[in-house]
Amino acid sequence: MKLIAGKVKPFSGFTLIELLVTIAVAVVLATIAVPGFSQLRQQQQIVASANDVLGVLQSARREAINKRLDMSVVLGNSQGWPITVKYTNPDTGNEETVLARYASHSLISLSWASGDDLVFNRFGRVDTARALCILRDAEVSREAYMRISGQIELRKDDEIENCVG
Repeated sequence: MKLIAGKVKPFSGFTLIELLVTIAVAVVLATIAVPGFSQLRQQQQIVASANDVLGVLQSARREAINKRLDMSVVLGNSQGWPITVKYTNPDTGNEETVLARYASHSLISLSWASGDDLVFNRFGRVDTARALCILRDAEVSREAYMRISGQIELRKDDEIENCVG
């Protein structure tokens, strides 16, 4: 409190000690939180890429059923990207691209667990069950598994069966 001409006026503001303690607490909390945010960001990249892949596979199956044509899912040369959906036009005999999805994160790559391109027939089915591996820094993070029926399942962690890291 400050005495001014017989009146007591309280101080306003913070003392230097209070300010330093507040800054120290903020630094400690930031030090604890930053690694967690980094790991969260990495997980979000994996989830976003897995959802992109799932969307492409579902679109390929849907287009095969709607157009009553075989639809091929083809991986690109650069870490599996772009992932494209193609078919052969029966009228012209030309190969046409229905959809192409490019990598949303540079550390995420794609590869088939076995075989080459995946083909959904005109009924939305595949010849053999297949798995598409979604990798981050060359480690398997997710697996998109296609059943013979054409049903697509996204697997993670201990559910992964076909993609060996």
